[in-house]
Amino acid sequence: APAASADLTLIYTGSFDLRIPAEPQTGHAWMNDAVINVPDSFTVIDLDVEITLEHTSVFDLQLFVKGPDGMRLTLNYYEHEDEFLEGQDYTATIFDDEAETAIEGGQAPFTGRFTPRAPAELSVFDGRDPQGLWTVQIYDSWYANVGTLYEVKLIFQTP
Repeated sequence: APAASADLTLIYTGSFDLRIPAEPQTGHAWMNDAVINVPDSFTVIDLDVEITLEHTSVFDLQLFVKGPDGMRLTLNYYEHEDEFLEGQDYTATIFDDEAETAIEGGQAPFTGRFTPRAPAELSVFDGRDPQGLWTVQIYDSWYANVGTLYEVKLIFQTP
């Protein structure tokens, strides 16, 4: 009989209290980076990113994850001219290449699993060593809305 194999799940969590945007009086602006250190060296075979944040209009937000080697992926964004929607919050929202629903097909408040905004795929991190500093970056692209990033989880599968 063939040997059984199971992939290992490693989760690195960052708890934050970061304002979105960092300077609410300026309107649209970047949040201060949320940084998570992955102290371990291994090979990524799958990565999911879980985000919890409150924001008065999540459709103003552009969400990015950046690996320690500088590879940056857009998890979600909206075009204000074409996609004016209303809604608040990402609550334990998991970006997962294998999810059944695309984030652009979801509705706020976002809860559950969604694929990143096409054509982005978290698989760009597969085969890489995740050791080092990971960054979640959030840009608030519109005025008069504010929020707070509370938690990010990097959920890795490794052989």
